[in-house]
Amino acid sequence: MASAWIICTCLYVLIIVQAVKLFMDLASIDSQELGIRFDIFLTTESLIMQAALFGLFFGTLFFFINIFFDRSIINKQAFGRILLIKSLLYFVALVLVTLFVSTLMKSVGYYPQYITLVASTESLLQYFFLGVAPFFTILILLMNLLMLVTRKFGIGLLLSLFTGKYHQPISEERIFMFIDLRSSTTYAEQLGHIRYSKLIQDCFFVLNEIVDKYHGTIYQYVGDEAVVTWPVKHGLRKARCLEMFFAYVNKIKSRSPKYLDRFGLVPEFKAGAHIGTVTAAEVGDIKREIAYHGDTLNTAARVQSLCNSYQSELLVTKDLLERIVLPKELKARPMGKTELKGKLNMVEIYALYQSDKPGQIIEQSQPKIYRPDEV
Repeated sequence: MASAWIICTCLYVLIIVQAVKLFMDLASIDSQELGIRFDIFLTTESLIMQAALFGLFFGTLFFFINIFFDRSIINKQAFGRILLIKSLLYFVALVLVTLFVSTLMKSVGYYPQYITLVASTESLLQYFFLGVAPFFTILILLMNLLMLVTRKFGIGLLLSLFTGKYHQPISEERIFMFIDLRSSTTYAEQLGHIRYSKLIQDCFFVLNEIVDKYHGTIYQYVGDEAVVTWPVKHGLRKARCLEMFFAYVNKIKSRSPKYLDRFGLVPEFKAGAHIGTVTAAEVGDIKREIAYHGDTLNTAARVQSLCNSYQSELLVTKDLLERIVLPKELKARPMGKTELKGKLNMVEIYALYQSDKPGQIIEQSQPKIYRPDEV
C-alpha cells in the first residue's frame, strides 16, 4: 500500500512539472529568463525525497484506516455515510502527513538545491504541499469510492463487466453452496418482521467477512438464503468451500451471547454444496449482473433441502467430495443415494461434520433412499 502511494506521489511530481512546462511552452514563456531549469527542478533530490516520504507515511496510514474500518462496526453503516467518514479520515491523514513531512524536511535542512521559482525554500515547500493536497484529495475520493464499490459488488464481477468476459454466454466449472437459516418461519413469528430482518442482516454481514477470507463470492441473497460460489481452482484448494461453512458456523456460535441478548436466540444454518458445469452470462441493462444457469445450481439447492431429513449441517455430493482432500478436522459420513426433483439419476450424498479425531469416513449401515416426493 505504501509503495503504491510512493509511486502515485512521484507520478504527481512528474505530471505537475511537465504540465507547467507545457503551459510555458504554449504561452511562449522562456524559462531561462525566469531562472527556471525544469530538468534540475524535476530531479532535485529534496523534491523526490518529499514525494517518497509522503507516499510512505500516507500509504501506511491509508492501510491502517482500511483495517480499522474492516473490523469496525462503522462498516455496517449506510454506503454514503461510510464513504463520507472514510474520506474525512483520509483527508485528516493527508494533512497530518503533509505537516509531518514538511517539519521533518525543515528540521534536517534538506532543501532543494536549485531555487528560483519562488522566493525561499520554505515557500517552495509550502507551494509543493498545497499543490499536492487538491490532487490527492480527489484521488482519495476516487479510490475510496472504487474500494467501496468493489467490496459491495466484488472485484470478480466488476472486472468481468469491464472486460465483457460474459457478454456472450460461456460454460465454466464452479462450486456452489446454498446456505439457509434453520427454523426461519419460527424465528420470523417470534421476532416479528423488523427484528427478523435485522437478524438476517447481521448474519449475512458476518457471512460476507468469512466468504472473503475463503476466496468465495456471494452470488445471490434470496430471503434468508445465501448462495456462495467459487471457481474450482480456489474452492478446492485447502478445502476452502467446506472450511468456509464451518468457519461461519463457529463465528456465529462465538457470538451467541450477543444474539441471545439482542434476539433471544442463536441462529443456526444448514448448507448444501455441489460442483459442476454452469453457463455464465451477462444479463440485464440498467442493473447488469453475471447470472449462472444449469443443473449444478438446482442440485446444490436440492441437496441443501435434505439437511433437515438427514439431520446434518452440511451435505455435499460425491462429485464434490471426491475432488477434495479433507482437512484432518473434518469427517464425511455417506448418507446413501437419493433421488432429487428434476433429476433422472440418483445422487450420492455425504454429510460433513467437524471432529476432534482425525480419521476415516464412517460408514452408515443402511442408508435411506429418499424419493422425489419426500424431498
